[in-house]
Amino acid sequence: MELVQRLFSRGLKEKLSYFGFVLSAILSGWLLVSFQVDAALGLGIFLILVTIFIADIRLGMVVVVFGAPLLPLTQGFTTLFPGTSYSINLCGLVNVFIPLLSLLYLWLRLGTSRSLFLGRPIALFLGVALLTFFVSDDRWITLREWFRLAMPIMFYFLILGSFRTQEELEKLRRALIYSAFIPLAFSLYQILHGEPDAIGFNRVYGTFAHPNGFACYLVVLMPLVALSYIRSWKIDQKAFYLGTFGLMFLSLVFTFTRVAWIAFVVSMMILGWSKYRKFFFRLILVFLIVVLLLPSLGQMVTRRIQPDGSFYGRFSFNQFSLLLFSQKPILGHGFGTYTALSTSVFGEKVERYGRVLGAAAHNDYLRTLAETGAVGLFSLLVLFLAVFRTGRRLRRSGDGELKLEALMLLAVLGAILVYGITDSGLSYGGIFLWTLIALVEKEAILTEEKLKSLSHS
Repeated sequence: MELVQRLFSRGLKEKLSYFGFVLSAILSGWLLVSFQVDAALGLGIFLILVTIFIADIRLGMVVVVFGAPLLPLTQGFTTLFPGTSYSINLCGLVNVFIPLLSLLYLWLRLGTSRSLFLGRPIALFLGVALLTFFVSDDRWITLREWFRLAMPIMFYFLILGSFRTQEELEKLRRALIYSAFIPLAFSLYQILHGEPDAIGFNRVYGTFAHPNGFACYLVVLMPLVALSYIRSWKIDQKAFYLGTFGLMFLSLVFTFTRVAWIAFVVSMMILGWSKYRKFFFRLILVFLIVVLLLPSLGQMVTRRIQPDGSFYGRFSFNQFSLLLFSQKPILGHGFGTYTALSTSVFGEKVERYGRVLGAAAHNDYLRTLAETGAVGLFSLLVLFLAVFRTGRRLRRSGDGELKLEALMLLAVLGAILVYGITDSGLSYGGIFLWTLIALVEKEAILTEEKLKSLSHS
C-alpha cells in the first residue's frame, strides 16, 4: 500500500501530468485518423478530462461539475460503436471513469481517511443495486445503468476525500452556480424563439435532453443560489444572485414540469418559511408580477396544472411497477430493466444500448421496488433517511453558517423526495445533488476540525 501511495507523490504526479498531455496529443491525432470526426472528438475530450484528473483531481471535479449540464449536448455526436450493445458516448465514458477512479482513490486512502456519515448507506444502496445483476432479466443493461447511477454518487467520496480547505470548496460551489449560465442562455433563446409542442406548450429544456431533466437541475440549484443571496452583504453580489435566481425561476416556469413546480415550492418553504419569511414572500410577489405581466403565461400555467393524459398515464406505469414487483419481490428484475420490460406493454419508445426500449417508470420508489425489490427500496429509504439525519444534525449544531447549510440540504432533499413521486428525481439530480450533499458535509468536517484546533490551542 505504501509503495502505491508513493507512486502518487507530488513529483511523480507532475511527471505523469506532462506525460499525459503528450500522450493525449498523440492519441488525439490517432483518433482523428482512425475514427469519424464526431467519435474522435468525444474520445479526445475524454482523454483531456482524464489528464486533468491525473494532474489535479480537484480541478478535474470542478471542470466536470461546470461542464455536466453540457454533456447532454454531446450524446448525439460522440457515439462509439453506434447501433450495437457496446455503443457508448462521452457521457458513458465519464460514467465508467468516475466510479473506477473513485474506487482506486478510496483504496489508496484506505486506513487514512475518516469514516463518512453517508458512507455505509451509500455502500448498501449501490451494493444492492449491483447485486441485482445476478438475478437481472438483462444483465448488460443492469451493469450499464449501475455505472450511470454510481457516477454522481461517487463524486461524494471524491469531494470529501480530496477537498481540504474552505477556499477549495468555494471554487466548487461557484462552479456549481456558474454551470447554470450556458443552460440559462439556451433557455432564454428557447423561450423567445421556441415553438409549442404536441400539447401546445413551449417547454424549454436548456442544454438538457428533456424539460424534466432541466427542471430538476434548476430545482436542485435554486436553494443554493437563494442561500448565497441571503448570505451576501455586498449589493453587487446580491444583485448577481437575485438576477440568477430570477432567470432560473423564469426557466423553471417555462419547463411546464408540474412536479418540479411542486418540488420548488416545497424546497422554498423549507428554506424560507422556517427562517427567511421575507425572502419567501418576495418570491411569491415575483411570481405574481410575472403572471400579471405575461397573462398568456398565467393561462398556460392554469391549463398545465389540470390533469391530462400524461397525468393519468402515470397510473399505468405505477401499476406495471407493482406487477413486476409481485413477480420478483425480493431483489426485483434487475436495476435499470424497467424500460426494457415495459416495451411489451407500452410499446417501443427510445433506442439505447443498441436496442429499442419502452417507457420509463416515472416514480423513483415504485421503479426501485420493481427493479431491486423490497431490499432495494429499503436501501434507498435508508439512504434518504441518512441524508435527512445529516441535515437535522447540522441544523441542531451551534454554528450559524452550518445551520444555513443544513437548511439548504433539507430543502434540496425535500425537493428530490417530491420529484421522485412522478419522475426520476434521483437520476435527474445526479452530480448536482451529490455535489451539494458533499459540500455541506465537508463544510461540517472543516468546521469541526477548526473548532478542535482552537480548543487545543
